[in-house]
Amino acid sequence: MPRGAKPGERRGGREKGIPNKETLTLRELMERETKGVPLPVLLLRTGLVAIDSGMISEGAKIVNDAAKYAYPTLKQVELSGEVKAAHYVAAIPLGNDGPSTDAAIKEWAAKVASHSDS
Repeated sequence: MPRGAKPGERRGGREKGIPNKETLTLRELMERETKGVPLPVLLLRTGLVAIDSGMISEGAKIVNDAAKYAYPTLKQVELSGEVKAAHYVAAIPLGNDGPSTDAAIKEWAAKVASHSDS
């Protein structure tokens, strides 16, 4: 009679997701020493103390590491295609200081048309 696990069968050992004794001990030690303060908060406090004491680059690195725990990582998105529309904002002088409003609008429209043709 053959012995051992069949292909794809798993026998014995820890179940998936259950930490080993060393990891569990480390977590318990951290919780006891930090009095339950979350890791991102500890890192942020440590980084700010480092920055205040003049170690700016080290403090910035620590704060950056804290951000990895506090905010989700975003995936890079690649855009494809062509931009079909462009938006323009123009300041048209009003009143007696500049050209009339109608003339300024016509001049601006001609500039926009010449840019969209190229």
